[in-house]
This record gives sequence, C-alpha cells and structure tokens, in this order.
Amino acid sequence: MKNIEVYLICPVRNVTKEQQLQLDEYVKNLESNKYNVHYPPRDVKQDQEGYSILAAHRHAMRYCDEVHIWWDKDSKGSHFDLGMAFMLRLFMPITLKFVVANDIQKTEHKSFENVMLQLADLDKENSSPDEDEAKNEIKRRYLRETYAHPSGAVVHYADCNIYSADECTAFGGCDCGLHRDLMVLSDETIKEVYPKYFTELL
Repeated sequence: MKNIEVYLICPVRNVTKEQQLQLDEYVKNLESNKYNVHYPPRDVKQDQEGYSILAAHRHAMRYCDEVHIWWDKDSKGSHFDLGMAFMLRLFMPITLKFVVANDIQKTEHKSFENVMLQLADLDKENSSPDEDEAKNEIKRRYLRETYAHPSGAVVHYADCNIYSADECTAFGGCDCGLHRDLMVLSDETIKEVYPKYFTELL
C-alpha cells in the first residue's frame, strides 16, 4: 500500500518560533507513520519570487491525498493555499481529504475557520463513501455523454491536453483523477464502471 501524500498548509514567512517547533513535530510524527508530507518551508525554496513559490506549491498539492491545515489567520500564503485546495476538491470530490491540524474554533459569523471545519467534518462523515453514490459521481464526472462521444467518454482534466479520449491514460501522464477516484470502489464495481482500469495497471 502506498504512503499517503499530504500537503500541509501552514504559516511560513511570519511563523513564530513556537509555531515552528509545533509544525516540525507535527510533520515528524506524520512521516514516522508512513505519510509523505509536503512541508512548504522545508520543501520549497522561499527565496524565489512569489510566482515560482506558488507554482511549486500547486504542483505538490495536485498529487496529494490529504490537505492538512495548520491555520494562522494572519498568514496570507495560507489563505491562497486554502483557495487552491478548495478548488482541487472540485476535481477530486471523492478522494481528497481535509484535516484540521491545530485548534480551530467555530465562529458565530462567516469565516474561513467555519469553512475548514465543515470540510473536515464532511470527510469524517464520508470516510467510507456509499458505493452507489461514488459510482454515480465517477460516471457523471468522467464517463458522461458528450456531443462528440454520445456513448460516453473519459473527460480529462488538468493540463494533460487529451480530451474525450477513448480510454484514460493515467499511467501515461494524465492527471484527470479517474484512477484515484476509482480506488474507493470495490473491484466488482470498478469492472462495471471502467474495466480498463485493471489492464492500465499492468
């Protein structure tokens, strides 16, 4: 079983010494339990210009299984990363999980804290997705009928430049997310929904 890939949203530029120690310990504990953690202050050179830093973070996030959030409302970079993660959830509605890593309190008014808590709570409720619901979501997202392919075709996402192909080329460089989302289904359901999955794994 592969290690779980984690992207950690956390303060970087204005992190306090206390936060730094807590974050280092949090990452150490995860990695000792077979998680691969993208830890921004360690894994991305912070002396680059802003665009390069954000692009590196985006590249790391697109391949993660979980987004862990160590929230500091004063961290502007964390706000940006949270927006990226929220958008990524649209393309990975079944498999991308959110985990709140530090103590976040619910507020009486609308807030980012409430959004993060809601995302994490949804994942707790859906830790074992309903098979039929997951199957229908995969069909809707990846195998829907199109004008060009009325019989239904894989719809690729990200920047793979392959649209409405006859088969998913996930192991040939496609990042559409189909193979990742299929992993939550039983083998029998996968055979029903996308039988090519097993031949593509070879």
